[in-house]
Amino acid sequence: MKNKEGIDDFLKNVYEQLNECAKSKLRKDFSNYPSKNYFKEYLTEIFLSIPKIPREIYESRQLKEKNLDKNIKKIFEKIKYKFKNGEDLNPFLSKRKNNDDKMFLAWGIHHFHLGQYDGNDMCKRSDYLLYCLMPIDKPNCVYFLDIFPHKEDRWADFNFLSIIIENWPELVKNSNMIVDQQYSQEDIKELRKENINVLPYIPETGEVLVSNLGFACDGTPTFVSIMIANINGKLIRSKDLLNNLKINDFNIYGASNSFKLELIFDNMEKIII
Repeated sequence: MKNKEGIDDFLKNVYEQLNECAKSKLRKDFSNYPSKNYFKEYLTEIFLSIPKIPREIYESRQLKEKNLDKNIKKIFEKIKYKFKNGEDLNPFLSKRKNNDDKMFLAWGIHHFHLGQYDGNDMCKRSDYLLYCLMPIDKPNCVYFLDIFPHKEDRWADFNFLSIIIENWPELVKNSNMIVDQQYSQEDIKELRKENINVLPYIPETGEVLVSNLGFACDGTPTFVSIMIANINGKLIRSKDLLNNLKINDFNIYGASNSFKLELIFDNMEKIII
């Protein structure tokens, strides 16, 4: 019991230091985050961001056949170029005021604003969105699904799943689960507001597809919870080394599905766990 209390006190002390360090790394005002666990919010920001790595590009039949406005097409081609060359795509994402993107967390689908980008933090908001599948088990690939007007409410549109099944059936992994109730788009949006997962499934059969793992009941991405559990284990194994050191800063290296945590101490010593 004493040993467990000692570990709990140790982790609490470490996370108090990590939270303080994370404050300077967050991209938005503190009021825009749903919790005061700033280290967790920073990990969530990383998970929701697009790492700058070159990717193989796949484009759906639906998108290839679409007659796009020349200005939209120009920005679309710019985004494709940036994906191919590993350039920064984050300015084209939404602002995510509450550090949240349930469509990506549940279905693995990012949406990009097709607005003009002049080098600032964010591109101009646009009337059209590009929807892309970015599964966490294929970090070097991006699958362009389709482009639709922003005003169309497509945050839980089963047509995206149909596009994936038609164009890339090899991506469809059955989870051996069947939903016993059909949900409308409105149902899914309301459930997401309450942090209730509705994993992607085939409406005709009810077969549940493997997704980006969804989110916990407090809204935390499941993958971030897994990251924190892994960090806890690494910290506990390094307890004797870390006990008398004060953390001054930290860095996260690698993509969200394969990362290393570097701790920097006030004596400038560094360790990677």
